[in-house]
Amino acid sequence: MTAGSGPYAVFTPCVQSHAFEERRTPLPCQEEHAIKIGRSVARLKPNVDNAIFDCKVLSRNHATMWYEDGRFYLRDTKSSNGTFVNNQRLSKGGEESAPTEIFSGDIIQFGVDIVENTKKVTHGCIIAMVRLFHSDGTEASIVRDCPDSVDSQSQMHTSMIASSPSHAGNALNSQELFQLQQYIREATHREQMLEHKLSTLQGLLASTQEASENSWQALINEDRLLSRIEMLESQLQMYSKSNNEDKMRDEVLNLHNEKEKYETVAKEALRRALQEKTEAIQKLFDVERSLETTEEECGRLREKCEAAHSELTTLSETHQSTVDRINQLLGQLQESESRYAELEAGSNAERAELERKLAELVRQETLLRLKIDSLQSDNDLSSEALAAATRHVEQMTAGEANRAEDSGDESLRQLSFALKESQLQADEYKRQMNEMKNLLDTADGQLDDVRADLRQAKQMASAEHQKASRIGEKLEESTKTMSAIVGSATSDLLTHLEISLFNQEHNEDLIKHLNEFASQLENKLKGVMASIDEASSGYDSALETSLSSDDDRMALEDQLAKALQAQLMSDTELDKYKVELSHAQRLQEKSHQEADVLRDQLKQTELLLAESAAQCERYRDQATKEKDLRATLHDELNRLKMDMEDTKTRLNEQSEEISHLKEKLSGTTEELAFERSVKNTSSLDGDNERIELHRQLAKHQADFSRMNEECDQLRQRTTRSDTELSSVREECCRLESENRQLHDSLDDLNRLKESLLTNETTWRDHVGSVKSEAGIVRNQLDETVEQLMRVQQRESQQAEEAKNLRRRLDEAFDLEELARRSRTVMVVSAIPLILLFIALVAAFLPFFA
Repeated sequence: MTAGSGPYAVFTPCVQSHAFEERRTPLPCQEEHAIKIGRSVARLKPNVDNAIFDCKVLSRNHATMWYEDGRFYLRDTKSSNGTFVNNQRLSKGGEESAPTEIFSGDIIQFGVDIVENTKKVTHGCIIAMVRLFHSDGTEASIVRDCPDSVDSQSQMHTSMIASSPSHAGNALNSQELFQLQQYIREATHREQMLEHKLSTLQGLLASTQEASENSWQALINEDRLLSRIEMLESQLQMYSKSNNEDKMRDEVLNLHNEKEKYETVAKEALRRALQEKTEAIQKLFDVERSLETTEEECGRLREKCEAAHSELTTLSETHQSTVDRINQLLGQLQESESRYAELEAGSNAERAELERKLAELVRQETLLRLKIDSLQSDNDLSSEALAAATRHVEQMTAGEANRAEDSGDESLRQLSFALKESQLQADEYKRQMNEMKNLLDTADGQLDDVRADLRQAKQMASAEHQKASRIGEKLEESTKTMSAIVGSATSDLLTHLEISLFNQEHNEDLIKHLNEFASQLENKLKGVMASIDEASSGYDSALETSLSSDDDRMALEDQLAKALQAQLMSDTELDKYKVELSHAQRLQEKSHQEADVLRDQLKQTELLLAESAAQCERYRDQATKEKDLRATLHDELNRLKMDMEDTKTRLNEQSEEISHLKEKLSGTTEELAFERSVKNTSSLDGDNERIELHRQLAKHQADFSRMNEECDQLRQRTTRSDTELSSVREECCRLESENRQLHDSLDDLNRLKESLLTNETTWRDHVGSVKSEAGIVRNQLDETVEQLMRVQQRESQQAEEAKNLRRRLDEAFDLEELARRSRTVMVVSAIPLILLFIALVAAFLPFFA
């Protein structure tokens, strides 16, 4: 059963436990099929997947263990020595315990240590820490405080100390003490195992080092023995040769000559090689300095490219914010235009209403004038009648003495008739005065309405004035903002254009520098390859004489061929770089042309901006003039208001006078009625009545003259009202002209808005073209940097090849020196043999003679 097929338990031995391998035992899910824990017998042997231990202190059926409902249970089955969980015995000896739930990390002890007295041997028990795992392979939750690390042990130790009598006043539990002891033992055991492994590894490392040193020493000794054997073999070959004295002498002379020649050639070769090496090192230093300079240039170019990129990003962000601001200002301008249109429509409607009311007032004024004229004519007629009556009374008074009593009645009848006619005329005058009063009241109400309309028109005019001033301020602010935005954008474009021109000039200098550097590098490479060719041609003879193996010579030839091939490849790459540089120059010329086009476009933009500024100034002047006109209109409206107040006051006075006249007429009527009654009651008082009638007629005449004066005053007031109405008409005409001027200014503002939108589109096109050109320049710079990187790589490869060639030459010189020394050693070692041979010949020569 595997870990993934069902629950299982892992028994790990503790330090004081009887030795056993770690067990991984599957657990059944029912108590009836619980696994058995016990001592091994013939039929049941210990294994890694069961709980059978080779321990004498355990019973055959010591305990059982199973898994049920997500929990793990352990039961002691009447074992002799007992079963302990965390140092707690489950049951007494010989008794079966109840199922006890165990947890992952518990210390389980099967049996106790038993000492055999006869043999004085201690049989240990099984002490293991159990790890419990569910069917899905996850470890069961550790409910009890059973950590297995040193930190958890220290934490538990701290918690136990904290729960000691000195802290909490409670005694320690024996189970906790046992767990703490077990944890300390486990930690000590692990530490000992680690120390044992470390010591084993150290011993293995020391033995490995010793074996490697011995092997190296054996190889060195073997090489020494081989060299010694070769030297002895060469000496043996020399000794085995049988040469006479002349041959030996010639051989020695030849050897001396060869030695001198070889030394001369070697010295010359060494001198030439040293000189060439010095020159090559100097050239290498120059190339390295040039490479460092080029790298610095590339770094500066990269920084400038990054700075240009960041500036372009900032410029694009500024442009976007400017576009957003322009759109916002355009929205505000449209809103102000819509509000202005609404205000204009309202003012037009109010103006039409005022004109209608003025026309109605004019019509009523005409009617009043006609009525006043008719009243005047009636007043004249009544005055003439009164004059005739007065004359008649005077005539009657003058001829009173000559008249007879019989004619008195006739006179009284005539006088009574005249008085009746006067009463009728007075009633007619009273009725006409009432009508005139009603008309004046109506005119007063209409004037009040007109005054209210004028007041409302004044308020609306002031509101329009304020709105117009606000619109003018907004237009001025928007004009300033637009001019500032366009100016900043123009300055940014100029700055960016100057930067791009500077970068182009710097790119031209860089391209020239790169061309010069490429030509210098090509010349240096050619010089190095020429020196290498000379060195190889000079070394051929020395190498042929010094090297005894053809393989080395072939290897050097292959290396020289590879070097020549690398040179050809570098020449090809240099040609390619030249082509790319020419292409970059053409691109630069093209960018110059585009920069000229941009300059022309920038000049056109500046001209457009100047025209826009002039238009803004004109609009500002128009706004100032309109503001002055509005102020003048406000003053005239105030004056009209004062005139209307005066007119109202005069009308009130006229109404009071008319009421006073009405009262007088009523008093006169009452007096006439009283006189008529007195006349009817007594005819004897005729003289007194005549006198009284004369007095009343004089009084009525004075009243009629006063009424004539009042009518004249009314005519004057009517004339003044006509004048005021004409001034109101003029004011309406002037307002209409101002309205037309406002319409014209609105049209001009719309045209300005369209021109600004056109300029914005043109500016956006310019910015887009500048961005595209900046992208092209950035790509060109990236390509140039990549080309420089490739050139640096090629230079590093060629420098590496030069180092390899120098190393090969050094090895060749070392081999040549070794061969020379070996020949010298051979010659020196042959000299004693030659001397010995000469001595032998000299010793045996008398015998042969």
